[in-house]
Amino acid sequence: MKTTKKTRIPSFRHCSKRGFVCLNGRRHYLGAWGYPETQDAYGRTIAEWLSNKKSYQVTKDELSTAKLLKKPVSPVKNFTVIP
Repeated sequence: MKTTKKTRIPSFRHCSKRGFVCLNGRRHYLGAWGYPETQDAYGRTIAEWLSNKKSYQVTKDELSTAKLLKKPVSPVKNFTVIP
């Protein structure tokens, strides 16, 4: 008989008066601790995380380290040394 693994829902936590949830090892800050809007944001974030099969979609505005390392760095042609 197969047993299915139970999905653990990440908890809603707080630090420095800000609410957050950790998804895939990354903190997602949701707003000020103790406000209903922050609790609603937690519910939306968890629902989106579960609908994406436990992977959090990164928006286009977020620049990851991998993307940053892929960009070529142009050498500096002219620079001035101020004594």
